[in-house]
Amino acid sequence: MENKKTANIYILSAAGALLLSLALRVFNFFMFFDSNSGYYTSGAALPIISNCILGAACVFLLIFSLLKFKKKSFGLQPRAPKAQYAATVIASLASVALAVSDLIKAIDTENRIYILSFTLSLMTALYFAAVTVEIQNVFKAITGTFAVIRIAILVIACFSDFSVAVNTPDRVIYALSAASAMLFVASELKLAVGKPRSWLYVFSAAASAVLCSASSIPSIIAFHAGILPSDNTFYGEYYLLLGVAVYSAVRLLSAIRSVCDEQDTENVSAEEQ
Repeated sequence: MENKKTANIYILSAAGALLLSLALRVFNFFMFFDSNSGYYTSGAALPIISNCILGAACVFLLIFSLLKFKKKSFGLQPRAPKAQYAATVIASLASVALAVSDLIKAIDTENRIYILSFTLSLMTALYFAAVTVEIQNVFKAITGTFAVIRIAILVIACFSDFSVAVNTPDRVIYALSAASAMLFVASELKLAVGKPRSWLYVFSAAASAVLCSASSIPSIIAFHAGILPSDNTFYGEYYLLLGVAVYSAVRLLSAIRSVCDEQDTENVSAEEQ
């Protein structure tokens, strides 16, 4: 009972912070965002409040993970196969979409870095597709490593594109969301090689779900509403972050259920003895 209560508190906290920050960020884009400068209107309090909510949520999730999941162990298996498969399909398709975007950029600019990004995006798609398939962990570890590198490029590109100031609020949240996605995939790699850290996996999954959603969904809406320019450098990348957000959320639920189930099994065994 205590384990389920802990799980419910964790999930509800993450979901509440996500929904509130999503609503505020979408509202901020429509009401306060200056598309020319990339900043919000000077003196507007809501953009600051929404960012504070995101920051406070991540700190809470980290502390809660350390306190409640540090000594837990789990063997993560699909607990809701249909949801798991749907999440992997979404993440894989998002990776393929990014690969197509990379290929178009490579053709338009003749920049070889986009060829590398294209290859890594395809490997990322293979990684997500392989997660719920009975396949050797070596393959998952290799493709997962390429996925980490591809997401790391998102962070690097964020601070190497000077068309917009690197310290704009949207750019900062984008970088943090990409970093959280990278941490989550790295945690999945530890799981694939049999060395999981429960608290780190749970926290990184929650942070990735919250930050990637908060970054991608409002930005995609802003793109289609004409608030952000359609030729924005990171248009394709936001769809990858959205795919990772969905995947992270499903894996988070599966991980927490796994922890609770294994703890309940241990309690039953102890009572029988």
